[in-house]
Amino acid sequence: DELERLWLALDAGDDLWSDFFKLLIVTGARRAALCAMRWQDIDLRARVWTVPATWSKNRRELAVPLTDKAVEVLATREARRPNSPWVWPSEVSSTGHLVNPEKPWRRYLKSAHITPHATLHDVRRTLGSRLANSGAASATITKALGHLSPQSARAYVHLDTDTVRDAVESIYGGLGDAK
Repeated sequence: DELERLWLALDAGDDLWSDFFKLLIVTGARRAALCAMRWQDIDLRARVWTVPATWSKNRRELAVPLTDKAVEVLATREARRPNSPWVWPSEVSSTGHLVNPEKPWRRYLKSAHITPHATLHDVRRTLGSRLANSGAASATITKALGHLSPQSARAYVHLDTDTVRDAVESIYGGLGDAK
C-alpha cells in the first residue's frame, strides 16, 4: 500500500527527484551508486547498468538489470539530457552529481502520507523482501541486491516460508484425514 502511494506521488512529481526515487525502487540500488550513475555505464538496449567498482560498496563491478520501468525512466531522462556525464547532475554539488536525497525523499514520503521513519535503505529491504515473498531463490535475491555472499540473503529467505508451506500442503494437505 505504501509503495503504491509513493509511486503515485512520484508520478505527480515529474522531476529529477521523482525519476531518481523510481529508479531506486525498481533497481534496489545503493543510494551512493545511484547518485553517481553515469550515462556511459548504461546500456538501454541490453537493459543493464554497470556500476563501476569505484562506486560499488564491495569494490567490484556490478551489473544491475534494468526493468521496463527503469528503461522507461532512463530513456525519458536521456531524451531531455543536459550536457553532463551524470544521469543525476547537480549544479551545487562539488561532485557534479546528486549527493544527498534526504530532503526530497522526506517531501515525497509526506505527499504519499507515509510516516517519516521510512529510510532510503528501506527501499532495498523492500525489494529483497518482495523477491523472497515471490519465491525467488536466495541466489536471485543476493544478485538483485548486489551482495557478494549468499549469507546476505539470509535476512530475506525466511520470508519465503508461505510458498514452501503452500507447496507441501498441496501434495500432503489431506494426508491422514479419515474419510
